[in-house]
Amino acid sequence: MLLRDLLPTVVGCIIAFAGPPLVAFFGKRDAGSLRAMLVGQGMLVGLLIAILLLVMLGEDQTMASLGLGRPTSATFVWGLGSAASFVMVIGPLLLRLPRFIGLAGFDAPLADLKQLPAGYLVLAVVVGGTVEEILYRGFALTRIAALTDSGWTAGTITTLAFAAAHIQRWGWGPALTTAISGAILTVFTLWRQDLWSTILAHVLTDFFGIALGPIIASVRGTGEPG
Repeated sequence: MLLRDLLPTVVGCIIAFAGPPLVAFFGKRDAGSLRAMLVGQGMLVGLLIAILLLVMLGEDQTMASLGLGRPTSATFVWGLGSAASFVMVIGPLLLRLPRFIGLAGFDAPLADLKQLPAGYLVLAVVVGGTVEEILYRGFALTRIAALTDSGWTAGTITTLAFAAAHIQRWGWGPALTTAISGAILTVFTLWRQDLWSTILAHVLTDFFGIALGPIIASVRGTGEPG
């Protein structure tokens, strides 16, 4: 393969691996500012657009090459089932892991997020989950697997990069749990070859873990007598 043929893949992997940590780095500086957080979401959308343009124009590929073919009924069944397993089984177990090994957990980052409007949290989980999956398990995973002829090699590299991207915003303890959950999602993606299912599982899991509580609190608050 000629170097010029590899260039779109290299550029895309740089965007996928370096983009989200840079967004988190700049967002961390003004973590309490809704405006700064919205700018961060816009930056993530910009990364997504860049990857999609690179796939279509640089690689001359379709969205199906990212695992984004036409969704089927199985897409929703597997996506919902995976989300349920994370919410009810895997997530509660992983939440205990950081404290078990002496690391800070999710409490402080989640407390910061709860200060933000519930509508923003819904936006963040939809944008974040979708963009992360397309960057890491849509683009990077498939391209590295093609280059190395090994899904396991690609999965390991992608999972480590995915976990490292969460250190800046969440800390080492949550990043460790993200490595485990990311590995599960990576195996799931390699098996199903349907990124829509993975996106659905990711977004719904984050929704229950991050946005649902503040939404309920907001609804209860508006229902209280003045």
